[in-house]
Amino acid sequence: MEKEDKIAFSVILVILFVLMLAVKVVGSAIFGWFDAADAGVGFKDALIVAVILSVVLLVLFAVVAGDGVIGELPSMIIGFFLVTAFFTLSIAWIF
Repeated sequence: MEKEDKIAFSVILVILFVLMLAVKVVGSAIFGWFDAADAGVGFKDALIVAVILSVVLLVLFAVVAGDGVIGELPSMIIGFFLVTAFFTLSIAWIF
């Protein structure tokens, strides 16, 4: 991986982390979305939403990539599981 790619990836991860924290802070302070007494979303419910989000996102990536994803099925499968794990943990953590 090139140095520029690593820097860009790190910046994107930091931006996503800050956005997740901002949603939690703004949601609880202004809108009252998060209640301290509420148990929140469990991993089972978060997994269902995460699978749907992952499928939509990877289909979008495949459509935008066009012919570039032909022969890249192993990468798409690995990406699906990684994105699903990321979304599951993020949804369970935030909500």
